[in-house]
Amino acid sequence: MNNANSDWLDPVLRVHVLAAALPGSVVAERDLAAPFDRVWRVVTDLETMAPQYETNVTAIEVVERSPTWARIVATFLGGRLEEMDVRIVPGWCLMQSESVVSAFGARQVGTHTVLAHLEHRRTSASASTIQSPHNAYRMLIRELDAIELLAARTDVC
Repeated sequence: MNNANSDWLDPVLRVHVLAAALPGSVVAERDLAAPFDRVWRVVTDLETMAPQYETNVTAIEVVERSPTWARIVATFLGGRLEEMDVRIVPGWCLMQSESVVSAFGARQVGTHTVLAHLEHRRTSASASTIQSPHNAYRMLIRELDAIELLAARTDVC
């Protein structure tokens, strides 16, 4: 499996499996006209890039990091702070807190990258950010579009 972690389950498929296990999740998937390495650098540059593509996030501070995990503090629109645990391996990124689960799965297909993105609200604490499934899907598509544009910029990678 090119540019994916060594697990047996394709990372894009894994996003869809996770969505099936988390009722109310929203998933968007796109074929991005950018190579895997560039897309993945954008997705996993949590402090610099994530606030540029994540619609509801204004800042991220990485407080701990190893090659495969991180602990972050995300600042959401309206100023709410949330600590999140992040698992990062090539092709798979899972971010979760008490109230939010977000995941990315990516795989290279030729010179393009298939990227899936999941968002799930766990608790009523984030009820103010819940949107209709259609609006949430459109938001995720906009985020995938932003990732594609960021990956295309020559100054990003």
